[in-house]
Amino acid sequence: YFDGNITMPYDKVRTDLISGLYTEHTYSISEMFQVVTGVRADYYNVTERLYYSPRVNLRYNPSENTVLRLSVGKAFRVSQPLVENLNYLNSSRRVALDNAIVPEEAINYGINATHCFYLFSREGRISLDIYRTEFQNQVVVDIEDQYKLSFYNLDGSSYANNIQLDLDYEVVSGLQMRLGYKINNTITTFNG
Repeated sequence: YFDGNITMPYDKVRTDLISGLYTEHTYSISEMFQVVTGVRADYYNVTERLYYSPRVNLRYNPSENTVLRLSVGKAFRVSQPLVENLNYLNSSRRVALDNAIVPEEAINYGINATHCFYLFSREGRISLDIYRTEFQNQVVVDIEDQYKLSFYNLDGSSYANNIQLDLDYEVVSGLQMRLGYKINNTITTFNG
């Protein structure tokens, strides 16, 4: 059952309408350096608010086989906490929804380095991604209480650091090998 007052009725039919407009501009300084800027504006009918999501992507090719990418941007997302967490609903926990869950907002930034190479006349690629997401608002899925499943807006800090290393190599003709390693460090504040 549900605790609290629910102003966004999850137990009833709700219509989410998100109308958006997006624009993007690509500027090539040279064959080696390119800048892509963009902004998206979305109107969400439930909160009756405009959400702006600007972004900038830089690409630098120091050589023919190497590319460096830097990106920073803002995003928003409408969470559907019950649908996205159905796996927790098969327990006997009470479900508590905060009375005013709002869309998630975050800043994401990071870098990618990719290098293509040839070894024994076969093509390979190595890629490194380092990204960080800092949430300004997040729908927290709190399972810390064994008797209660709570959904509420973030009150505190939350971030995610991700590092991923990939190696692709054609071992023999028609057989591609892919190795990857990923580290996630995710921190969320529960109940302030």
